Amino acid sequence: ISSELINLVSTPSGLVVLDVSGGILFILSTPPSYYASTDPHLAPDPIAIPSISTTQSCLAGMMKSDAGLHPCSLCPRGWRSSVGSINCTVCNASAFCPPGTVAEVSQTELQTISQAYPYYKNPDTTLFDDVLLNNVFHIGSTRHCVVVSPTFWTLIVLIPLLTLIGILLMCQQCSRSSHDSACMKTIKKWFKRTDLVVSQSAFSKVQQW
Repeated sequence: ISSELINLVSTPSGLVVLDVSGGILFILSTPPSYYASTDPHLAPDPIAIPSISTTQSCLAGMMKSDAGLHPCSLCPRGWRSSVGSINCTVCNASAFCPPGTVAEVSQTELQTISQAYPYYKNPDTTLFDDVLLNNVFHIGSTRHCVVVSPTFWTLIVLIPLLTLIGILLMCQQCSRSSHDSACMKTIKKWFKRTDLVVSQSAFSKVQQW
């Protein structure tokens, strides 16, 4: 039927539509849980004149509780329904039921997915040499970056070397004092604990150095 209508006739049992091309459509009243479909593909004879609406069950997630020409209504949030329902059924409190729900979905089965991704910050410089230097000498926070960093290996070498130099300077300073000084007694005690000095002769060699 054409969208340009000439006349509409309403009756207690339905609605009659007349278009400009002479087509006639009868929309019949339907019982609860059904609606009147004007889709020609669902009609038994699509080319029949006059065209008559067909009675179809309400879709899942919808309902119709009384007879008439009005369509089926969508179930509100927190309610659900199956095909051809007169009323909607309330969902459980722990279920996810948006408007037009067909079946309950447990809240535990839902997964939150964030589609927001931060934009990368533009570098302060676009020169190739500056970008290369920033990437080469930037240690970062990963273990691999720390291991390959030249600063890390420099510290590994300098810390034992500085410790050894400090010990030698302390020994040299103490060797200038008397044999019974407190400094010499402390060094002797440390060496004995570390088994570096096991006899008086060995300690004398350290003192002579």
